[in-house]
Amino acid sequence: MTIFFPDVSSYTPNVDPAAYPILLARATLSSTVTDTSYTTFKARAAAAGTFFVAYHWLNHGNLAAQARHCYSVVGPDVAVMIDAEDEAGNTGYNGPLTVADLIGFASAYRALGGTVSLCYLPFWYWSGAMSAPSLTPLNTAGLHLVSSNYPSNGYTENGPGWAPYGGVTPVQWQYTSTPIDMNAYRGTVADYTEMVGVPMALTDDDVNRVALASAQNAARAVLLAGKTYIQGFPQPPATELADFDLTATVKQIASDVSTPPPVNLTDADRQAIIDGIVSQLGGKIDEIIAKLNAAGKGFQS
Repeated sequence: MTIFFPDVSSYTPNVDPAAYPILLARATLSSTVTDTSYTTFKARAAAAGTFFVAYHWLNHGNLAAQARHCYSVVGPDVAVMIDAEDEAGNTGYNGPLTVADLIGFASAYRALGGTVSLCYLPFWYWSGAMSAPSLTPLNTAGLHLVSSNYPSNGYTENGPGWAPYGGVTPVQWQYTSTPIDMNAYRGTVADYTEMVGVPMALTDDDVNRVALASAQNAARAVLLAGKTYIQGFPQPPATELADFDLTATVKQIASDVSTPPPVNLTDADRQAIIDGIVSQLGGKIDEIIAKLNAAGKGFQS
């Protein structure tokens, strides 16, 4: 099965997302520019039930600033495609792109909590401005290649847009730009969703579930330490509890959850969970330690 869908920007404001199974919309350019059509396309896609992906026009260098700007617009709940075709005269041009730029942007963007898994890198740009480097590092970095090739006879199942280059085979082919950019993908929307790795939104229920499990785990650690000493075993060193890493515990519990699927927690999510745990425990750990001390067990926090 092959599905067909457009990529859009402020240059194509009249595209109706409801007519397609997937929509890719330009979100940002360089480190400061936001596409004026992005929020409208995102809202229309959501209303139509059309799977939505953002893309960022990438410049050479200044990758951290570009990642921050893109993430500030797109956020953690939409996957991003890199648009790699920058030439002199374009917004923010700072020289031809390199493979290191593509991987560096992806790394910086992911570090912020975002998802980037596609890279639109046309054959003409790869073989020209980039001097035809190996693209196998993209696979290693989890970036799927999107090609561009516009044959006169349009899309065909064995057309030139599926041909590998740089040692990598494209997963998506932009096969025309007339009247709008159109893409082909061999698979279903579900396959595409899985490929781009769309992050799952963290709901209040997710936070509460992880917080409760973390609170139980933290309390269990303290009780076990106290029980061990009371039963006559040597008192555990204070560092065992002092070094108890609640953030690591939250990460582990989140990764172990299977229903619903594991969530990707940002640093802000983890801090909110930790703050909630402290509030929920309400001094009970201190109370336990105080009772142990009162019993003459000399337990220290």
